[in-house]
Amino acid sequence: MMVTFVSQCEKKALARSRRVLDAFADRIGDNTWQTVITQEGLLAVKKLLRKTASKNTAVSCHWIRSRSRSELVWVVGNRQKFSERGIVPVNFTENEIEQFMDSAHWNTLEIIKFSAAIAGLFHDFGKAIILFQEKLEKGSKSYEPYRHEWISLRIFQAFVGTKTDNEWLEAWSQVEKDQSISCFRDGIDTQDTSDFDKHPLQNLPPFAQLVAWLVLTHHKLPLTPSWKNGINNAPLERIEYWFTNGFDAIWNSFNCKDEDIKSLIGDNWKFTDNGLPYQSMKWRSHACVIASEAKTVLKHLDGTTFLEDNIFTSHLARLSLMLADHYYSAQDKTEEWQSPNYKVYANTDRQTKARKQQLDEHLIGVAYHAKDIVKALPKLNSSNKRLR
Repeated sequence: MMVTFVSQCEKKALARSRRVLDAFADRIGDNTWQTVITQEGLLAVKKLLRKTASKNTAVSCHWIRSRSRSELVWVVGNRQKFSERGIVPVNFTENEIEQFMDSAHWNTLEIIKFSAAIAGLFHDFGKAIILFQEKLEKGSKSYEPYRHEWISLRIFQAFVGTKTDNEWLEAWSQVEKDQSISCFRDGIDTQDTSDFDKHPLQNLPPFAQLVAWLVLTHHKLPLTPSWKNGINNAPLERIEYWFTNGFDAIWNSFNCKDEDIKSLIGDNWKFTDNGLPYQSMKWRSHACVIASEAKTVLKHLDGTTFLEDNIFTSHLARLSLMLADHYYSAQDKTEEWQSPNYKVYANTDRQTKARKQQLDEHLIGVAYHAKDIVKALPKLNSSNKRLR
C-alpha cells in the first residue's frame, strides 16, 4: 500500500519521530513522508512511534487509495492536532462565530442567568430559622420538620404575592431593611386552605415561578411519596404531577407530619433576632442591582412558562445554581465579609464543625458564581476536549 505520514510533533518529539519515519519512508517535505509499505511494516512504524511518544507527539498516517482519495489510517499522539479526517488546521479563532453556533438554544441565556442569580440570593432564606441556627451552633445532626428549601420557597411566594413579574422585580430593587414578610406557615396556618396557600407555584407569574422552582429544587428534585396520587417517586417524564394535586412540603420533607416532631414546628417558622437577610446592607445592595438588571429580560418572556414550555431554560438555570452552591459552600469564609451586625450562618467547616460563612455572604457568593457559570455555558462545548 502507498501511505503518507504527516508529523505535527513539537520540541524533542519532532526529532524522535523523524528518526523512526526516516528509517521506513522517503521524506518529501519538512514534516511529510511517503512510501510503499506492507501491513506488517505499517504496524512496526506505529509500534515504534508509540514507544517513544510523548504529549508533544502527533503523527498521522494516510492510505492513498486512489488518485483522488486518501483515508486516515491512524494517529499516534495528540489527536487534537488533526481533524477527524486527518486534516491539519491552518487558522484558529476564539471568537464566537454565529454560523457555527446553535444559537437558537441560547435565546433565553439572560433569563437563565438572572433566574439563577436571583434564586441564589433567595435559596437559603430558610436557614435563618431558630432550629437551623441552633443545629449549626451545637453541631447536632437533628433535622427540621420543614426543610430550609421549602421555607425559602414560602418566603419568596409571600414576597411576590399577586404582583406581576415587573412589579415584584421593581419592589425588590427597592427592598428595605425592615421588609416584613408574613408567609403561609405549613403545619401552623392550617385554617387557610386557599389554592394560593396550598400550591406555592401555580399562581406566580412565569419568571417568578421559575425562580421559585430553582429555590425549591437547589438540592434535589422532589419525589412523590408512594401514597400520593398512586405514583411512586414520580420521574421527570411525569412532570405534570409535580404541579397539580399533592404539591406540598412532604415532597422534600418526608417527616414533616410525624407526630413526634410537632413540638418543633413553631421554631421551624420562627426566625432569629437578626432576622432574614433583608437586615444585611450587603445583601440589599446586591439584590437591588440584580433586580434592576433583571427587568431587562422580561421582554423575552412572551408568556412562556419555563417549567412546562421550556425545560431547557429551567434545567440549565438549576444546573448553574447547584454548581454555584456546591462550589461556594466548599470555600472558606471571607473575613472582610464577616459582619458583627448580622450573626446568621449558612454552613459549618467540615473539619472543625465551627460555623463558617455568614448567610448574607453565602447568598451573594452563590448568586455571583451562578451568573459566571451561565456566562460560560455557550462556550462549554467548544472549550472542552472531546473523547474519541
